[in-house]
Amino acid sequence: MAEWEALETKLLTQGGEMGISKFVHYALGGVVECVVDNQGRIRLPPELRVEANLSKDVVLTGMIDWFEICDKEVAQAEIDSTRDNFEEYQASLARMGIL
Repeated sequence: MAEWEALETKLLTQGGEMGISKFVHYALGGVVECVVDNQGRIRLPPELRVEANLSKDVVLTGMIDWFEICDKEVAQAEIDSTRDNFEEYQASLARMGIL
């Protein structure tokens, strides 16, 4: 929460000076805190589900210190595309010492 509040403060205090007021309004205007219930579920408000084009089935992808919520079909298409185009990533992975 502290990281979000720092980002929010930076956007609100510097966004106007940087000429991105419309972006700040868009990014912060629909923010809602989504709490985890006793069964570990997150209830996303309908307007966020619509904005993210989420259907009934979603995928959570862990990314070290955050997670992404994506429609299951969209996530599968991304996985398929990445797998089908793996050669595009080989050089970068090799430079990182992973391949």
